[in-house]
Amino acid sequence: MHDYYTQFTTLANRVQGVTSEALIDCFIGGLKPDIQHDVIAQSPATLLCCVSFAKLFEEKYLPKHKPFQNSYPKHKPKHKPTLFLVRQIHKPTSLTSYSYKLQFKCPKI
Repeated sequence: MHDYYTQFTTLANRVQGVTSEALIDCFIGGLKPDIQHDVIAQSPATLLCCVSFAKLFEEKYLPKHKPFQNSYPKHKPKHKPTLFLVRQIHKPTSLTSYSYKLQFKCPKI
């Protein structure tokens, strides 16, 4: 936008007898179509307002930066859950009746 504005003003300073409305129309005509529509919708009264709106809307259409991402690679945990058998007493009074139950043990991370 800055380059376009400087080129436009150098050319506009070379011509005489052109109204400010004509300069505004010429300036808007040289903008990118998306920015043109947004600037026209604001109905700028002066060339300075036109340039200000154009800069504002140019920032709107600039590619956005990607959000911060971890530099750590995504991978599966190296540790697998370990299976082991645990005896569990069903009746606290009887020590003779046992059953085996599967339990999962996961390492702390």
